[in-house]
Amino acid sequence: MSRAAEQAMTSDIVDAFLDAGLADTGIYTAPGGALVSCRVVINRARAQFGDFGGAARSRDTITLLTAEVPSPRRDAIVAADG
Repeated sequence: MSRAAEQAMTSDIVDAFLDAGLADTGIYTAPGGALVSCRVVINRARAQFGDFGGAARSRDTITLLTAEVPSPRRDAIVAADG
């Protein structure tokens, strides 16, 4: 499958998540950068598993589409409504 086909399929999936209330629209801002409109999937208290399969901790994660934010930075700000 080509990269363009993968990006199109992922975009369709995120659109379905938006329709179902499982994703949000947001604004991505890299330090010193411009505001970029994007779609985000926020997972709160996502379980992280340890070496032996047991849940070691939980953490929040934000997923962005690289078609919308091609080079995300760790110290950027993502603002989402929802």
